[in-house]
Amino acid sequence: MLLGCVLVSMQKETLSVPASVGTPIVYQSVLLSEPVERGKVIRCDMKITSGEWSGMKVKASILRDTVHYLYRRLHVNDGIFATSVMDLPVNYKSSNFNYVRYLESNGFVATTFIYWSDWRKASVSLLGLSVFERAKLLLMSFRQRLITKISTLGITDQEMAVVLAMTLGDKSMLKEMTRDTYAISGASHVLALSGLHLSIIYFLLSLMVARMKHHVWHEIFLLSAIWAYVIMVGMSPSVVRAATMITICSFLGIIHRTGVSLNTLSLTVIIMLLANPLSIYDVSFQLSFLSVLSILVLYPQLMRVFKEEWLMCHRYFRWFWSMLCVSFAAQVGTTPLVCYYFERIACYGLLTNFIVIPLTTIIIYMSIVMFVVSLINLTLLPTFIATLLTAVVSFLNQLLTIIATWPGASIEHVHINLPQLICIYVLVVVVLFQLMIVIRSICNYRDRFV
Repeated sequence: MLLGCVLVSMQKETLSVPASVGTPIVYQSVLLSEPVERGKVIRCDMKITSGEWSGMKVKASILRDTVHYLYRRLHVNDGIFATSVMDLPVNYKSSNFNYVRYLESNGFVATTFIYWSDWRKASVSLLGLSVFERAKLLLMSFRQRLITKISTLGITDQEMAVVLAMTLGDKSMLKEMTRDTYAISGASHVLALSGLHLSIIYFLLSLMVARMKHHVWHEIFLLSAIWAYVIMVGMSPSVVRAATMITICSFLGIIHRTGVSLNTLSLTVIIMLLANPLSIYDVSFQLSFLSVLSILVLYPQLMRVFKEEWLMCHRYFRWFWSMLCVSFAAQVGTTPLVCYYFERIACYGLLTNFIVIPLTTIIIYMSIVMFVVSLINLTLLPTFIATLLTAVVSFLNQLLTIIATWPGASIEHVHINLPQLICIYVLVVVVLFQLMIVIRSICNYRDRFV
């Protein structure tokens, strides 16, 4: 506990801002993210590379010019020379979401608004950036080139937005209506890269190197590819958590130890908090770990309700029961936190997962094939795959739209405060503890007499 407090204090000291906050400054910076159009501005992340603000990350809004459209030439890894005022971030009113803490946990110290005539594109030295930051910019530039390439394959904007969110972690094209549809139907988790997406990619990569004889080199290649992908998609806490757990499990496999367990999750938490102590305040960090914790604790107990031998003889029911147990466990762990931050309960989440997860798996497989064939410049095959992919994503969107319009699809405006959230989790733990005792008693009685 004491170490955690010290690390958080040290991390916050690195986020202190110069005295010139609130006054116009002239600076150079490099874009850390692809600019996204939002109304009359484009929004992006920047790292300042000159002056007293050098080395600091800011959230920028740049007013769009409607004459020369110079903002359309800006991309991730580009440099700009600008003049603007740096402002301290403020929280949204009447919301449990702490925007200031969110920015701090991601290393941002300020926000700024840049008028359309107060910036110009320029060559900026990247010597002030670390090797890791420069590698991250190169990988994200590659991601943007890949997005540009597949945008020419004829996928409609709505389906394209879902594909990019599920595969490359780019949510900039998602419309508010699409986000609401996925949230109300209980499928918003598939739009955030997590263990589901990374496990599919890991499986495909494993097939590529299945014939590699040396097990250690096999794992080194897989982990290098996984972490390159994690860096390319922006290193969100959920995908970093999944990659860290895969790394730990791979190392345990090399030394012939057991795989995923509570110890693995605990070690992952420690590693991520040592790397960035403030990430504990990040919503996606909290949701990701709570969902995995719930699955690790509840899933094995729920699967014991039916005997393993019987489930192996009834594979379709095994798939159904396994999916139900995973979905139930994840929702038990995350629903209170979702209510606290987003004030909403999706009532058909368990049903939605039976539709979403298989279709999401198909979409990711097809997307990866489309990316590969588009990179090797095949003529008709990428367009054909893109057409099939559009049909699958459109089908998924239509199903979720139907579910979102059902009566009682979601309970809105569920206002709970922090003490109530803590009480709810205490109650959940007590109820689940009693449930696990009952399940064990039933299983012991069954095994004794059956």
